[in-house]
Amino acid sequence: MNTKRLQWVDIFKGLLIILMVIGHSSNVLLIPWIYTFHMAAFFYISGYTTNYDKYTLIEYIKRKVKSLLVPFILINTGFMLLHFVLSMAGVYNIFYDGKYTFYGIINFFKYFWTTDLGGATWFLIVLFLASIFTKILYDFTNDGKDKSKRMLILTGCLYFLFNYLFYSNHESLQLFLDLIPMASFYICLGYYSANGFDKINKTNKRIFLSGTMLAYIVYASYIYDKIEWTTRTFQPVILSVCVTIGGIAIITLISKLIEKINVKAISSTLIYTGKNTISILAYHFLGFRVFYIILYLLNIGPKSQLKYLVPNYTGFIITLLTAIFAIIFSLVLNVVIQGTKKLIPMISDHIKRHPKLYSIVLIIMLTIMFNKWVLNKNNFFIFDDYNNLATIAFQKFSQFMTFLPTDVYCSRSGGWFIVKILLVLFGTNYRAHAIAMLAIHILNGLLLYNFVNRLLVKHPKKEVISLITALIFTLYPISTFASFWEAGMFDLFGFTLALLCLNIYTYIDKTDKHILKAVLSVLMMGLYYFSLRTKEMFICMPVGLVAMSFINLISDSENMKEFKKGIKPFIIKNIYLIVLCMIMFAYFGYTRVLNNVSSVTHDITDPYYYSFSPLGLIKNLYRYVYIYFNTNSLVYGNVVDIIKFSPQYKFSILLVIVIMVYITIYKAIKKDFTLLIAIILFLLFILPVLPMPNLQHVLYLYAPSAFIALAISLVGYEVLSLVFKDKTIILITVIVLFLTNHSQRVLDFRDYWINTASKDKKTYNYLLKIKKEYKNIKKVYV
Repeated sequence: MNTKRLQWVDIFKGLLIILMVIGHSSNVLLIPWIYTFHMAAFFYISGYTTNYDKYTLIEYIKRKVKSLLVPFILINTGFMLLHFVLSMAGVYNIFYDGKYTFYGIINFFKYFWTTDLGGATWFLIVLFLASIFTKILYDFTNDGKDKSKRMLILTGCLYFLFNYLFYSNHESLQLFLDLIPMASFYICLGYYSANGFDKINKTNKRIFLSGTMLAYIVYASYIYDKIEWTTRTFQPVILSVCVTIGGIAIITLISKLIEKINVKAISSTLIYTGKNTISILAYHFLGFRVFYIILYLLNIGPKSQLKYLVPNYTGFIITLLTAIFAIIFSLVLNVVIQGTKKLIPMISDHIKRHPKLYSIVLIIMLTIMFNKWVLNKNNFFIFDDYNNLATIAFQKFSQFMTFLPTDVYCSRSGGWFIVKILLVLFGTNYRAHAIAMLAIHILNGLLLYNFVNRLLVKHPKKEVISLITALIFTLYPISTFASFWEAGMFDLFGFTLALLCLNIYTYIDKTDKHILKAVLSVLMMGLYYFSLRTKEMFICMPVGLVAMSFINLISDSENMKEFKKGIKPFIIKNIYLIVLCMIMFAYFGYTRVLNNVSSVTHDITDPYYYSFSPLGLIKNLYRYVYIYFNTNSLVYGNVVDIIKFSPQYKFSILLVIVIMVYITIYKAIKKDFTLLIAIILFLLFILPVLPMPNLQHVLYLYAPSAFIALAISLVGYEVLSLVFKDKTIILITVIVLFLTNHSQRVLDFRDYWINTASKDKKTYNYLLKIKKEYKNIKKVYV
């Protein structure tokens, strides 16, 4: 066939898309003339312009993915983001009934259910699948003079069959699969028109086309009954095909007539419109909504109209104006979007030159977006640990800031120090506290990003893996628990100090300047001890640093030669780590003495009872792995009661552990010890809570989860990079984290948290009211 672009085809598509928008604008006078044939006509013209011999099946699929599937996903993703923005802006209920939920996102990726604004894009999926099916049919149909006719007959038979099975009963299949035979039939009809129709006798052709056009006119004028592809509402096959062909024939004649007369203003407008059908298909419903807003602001339309996808008014002029506005709006929006696409190469080039800057910005922005829920106006302090937290406001710094611990649980000067500062600065302004804690969480994410970046200094993809690690840590629900609970300040700020130590270690290890090394070593020791005085979770960190130093030694052949001559150079180089280990053992010994003089932890049923049974330690490690990977464990308080190890869970966790051990050993043999370091750090940071057989808490996973995130990033990147590019892997990571954050269990927990906090807020305000009424009361304690 002729491969030259035909102007009448673009005019044909332009007329069709205009008719589609008019039909969607509820124009009751024109709907019978449009709905009778217009959807089938889109498939017809696609088949008419397709050259199946030009591409192999794989090449054809790639082209269709790029031209149909990718736009479908991007358009609906954009509208889902718009819904999210409307929800965050507090205006979602103006346009939709009920609360904004993320079921639509899940259903979109699961079933390809479109968003309401992208409702017309279902056509792209059907055209995508039907085009591929037709191409396969073409490739497997024997060559011959009547190939196009045989394809038409075969798809026609399938059309009849599916009409009997589905359409006649208004039934459907997932992913629009039931529509494929009918769509393929009209694609084959278009292909046959371009390649075999001319072989029919001219007289017979004229009689056939005249008959179908007459059938179309009569049907649209007098007989029309509802025809709708999305609800599977169709007429008998023979009648439907006849009137559809008649409608297509009339639009074809009009298109060719416009091309022949060649009135520049009309033909060029229709050609431009025809070349941008996907844009109008995608954005015209949004154009409707914008038009409703304009009518409402001008006091012409009611506010209730804003909730409708299509106009509920039916006047001919107003619906025509609605359609015209939506078409112009779609074309203008497309120009704007195409213009912004030109910025993408510039931004991409800038990212390549400044990867750290953009990674930092992305971490900050996404962490704020994902954790914005804590700033809910009903959120407040949870009345937990307030025998300590509440009274801190009335204590001087000297009363709780002690160099040595005074008990084994609540003597944590570092955490109290930050809480006291927040109370001094913000009082009981909850949002200010929440913002401060979120800022510390973001700082921890950035410190983790920098540490991993320096740890992977020789890795060619260190930037990507560092970014993914930081995103998993800052966004995954389990690892954000400490960032919104005041009692979690000890884990939150303590990990800040620990991460500072880890980062300082990476600088000390690389420097040969003795004075700088000495200064950094002293600073590191101070931060380490301050972290212990904030929470005991970080006590084993020096062992991890020694392990990292030893791994660096054995991975460097030159240093290994020196080490074989004697251990003294290694000890001299890492004397600061030995001092840290001495601080660790001294602090641990002192807390054991405190424990022995305490009557609390001698009770074997007490939540804080310690047992160093090896089997118990392994069992608790197993539990914490379970807690991390099961977001159902995101509960307030001890999760030990809700852990139900089904055989499937036990097998899954064991399988994860076995796979990670295998990969770690495999990598270590190849002199890649990064995964080993991640696992070592996780084990050392989780170790202090493993001896507690009666208490497992999500809070305790805050610091260890950073190194689980590193392990997941290292393994996940290796797997995904076999198929996807770096940017796609980052996007996949964000999407998975987004869906996890908005899974029903996580949303239920957050609702529970807000409700609990809201009750505590009411109680607090009630106590303030009592204080106001009884002025002789100087202090109110919760």
